Amino acid sequence: MLDFNHPPRQEKLVLYMKRALVLFVSVCLYIGLFQLCFSFIWNRYGIDHEILAWGFCIAVIGYFWIVGGLFYHYLGLQRWQLWVAMNIIGFLLSFPVFHRLEPWQEELDMIVLTFWVVSYLIVAWGIIGVGYICVQFISNFWEK
Repeated sequence: MLDFNHPPRQEKLVLYMKRALVLFVSVCLYIGLFQLCFSFIWNRYGIDHEILAWGFCIAVIGYFWIVGGLFYHYLGLQRWQLWVAMNIIGFLLSFPVFHRLEPWQEELDMIVLTFWVVSYLIVAWGIIGVGYICVQFISNFWEK
């Protein structure tokens, strides 16, 4: 007996391919933004380091928050999947790409950059996580 509530396999495959493409593009955007921000920092174009580091964090979180909601609504992509793709895969791939495009950087500079960026990202994602928990708590409170 046919079940008409489930989409055919081909539609599921197309949906999974769209999700994979979205995750791939998100990782590429993360790497590109990382390269742009931190090549400005290391090349000393006169822009404050703090502003660029916080700008990078805000841009990544803004993309995650706004576009992640759209991906969830239209593709059913869970936010945790986007978070893992951007912050684990994208972050880990950003350093080899940065080192490849900026070959004059020394390993010590890369280690300092890693700890510096991670500290900003931890603070930024911590604020977003606490904010998300508060919003969930308030929305659950109002529903009851």
